[in-house]
Amino acid sequence: MSEDTKAFVIAGCKVTLHFRRSTTNHWTVEGSVSSGEQDHKRTTQFKIDRATSRDKAESLALAKAGELMGNNAPAVDQDLETGTPKVPPGIQ
Repeated sequence: MSEDTKAFVIAGCKVTLHFRRSTTNHWTVEGSVSSGEQDHKRTTQFKIDRATSRDKAESLALAKAGELMGNNAPAVDQDLETGTPKVPPGIQ
């Protein structure tokens, strides 16, 4: 089995992709997208399975990461009436 990892930043979000090649020559990518800092940090994990090539696996993984970044919900909710952040208790 072949393995390698790529880590980089896209639009301020840390993206990590871990590639594995199976004995049947298919590729699997386990990835994560992290955004925010400290108490407001969020990490979303995903998996791409059985891609026919490493390039295809990377392409699918980057598309999924982009989709997750586009759907990223803020870690701090906003008051719908005023638009101001609702900061959780104990965070200043």
